[in-house]
Amino acid sequence: MVTSMVLVRHGQSTWNLTGRWQGQADPPLSDVGRQQTRVAATELARRFPAITKAVTSPQLRALETAELLLAHWTGGPPPRAIGSVDELRERSVGPWSGLTGAEVRQHYPGFIETGRRPTGFELDDVLFDRVHRALTQIAHELSGSNVMVVSHGGVINTLVHRLTDDTGRVPNLSGWTARVTGTSIDLLDRFDLLSARDRTGGDSIRA
Repeated sequence: MVTSMVLVRHGQSTWNLTGRWQGQADPPLSDVGRQQTRVAATELARRFPAITKAVTSPQLRALETAELLLAHWTGGPPPRAIGSVDELRERSVGPWSGLTGAEVRQHYPGFIETGRRPTGFELDDVLFDRVHRALTQIAHELSGSNVMVVSHGGVINTLVHRLTDDTGRVPNLSGWTARVTGTSIDLLDRFDLLSARDRTGGDSIRA
């Protein structure tokens, strides 16, 4: 049976605001992120009124985003919160966690430019495998449902780069729709819940 999913990146966090690599650190949403999420809730309900269930990463920025999206849902009963799934957490970035881009370049010269990563950085193959496993398990448990999945930029971008020809990076409160059948995941369409003016992170200027 087909399970439909709406994969949403969390709102702006305090570390997004200051340009720090987050990984599996747990900063909360910024004030901007909370306001973004309240606005996005209306657009989410308008675009995807068939969503009936919500699953989230266990990290605070995703949990806060899911809670606000459900609290400000309009037009009908909000989706039912199912809980968090550990394998939806963001990629580990090892010793880069908490560093700004400038600090990474200072302490790890040439790494960014050549695509090298430090020990402890979770590589794409590992991240893709665990997220693929998580989504297919969610689809099995919630078979036939329309499910919102609130997760992270690294998680969604890795899925997109593996499963489509798109090379972009989703901003906060943007994402992709997906169809899961058995162990097969098809990504369908990119969406943005905020206007281009209000987007942060990722490819924020994309129309």
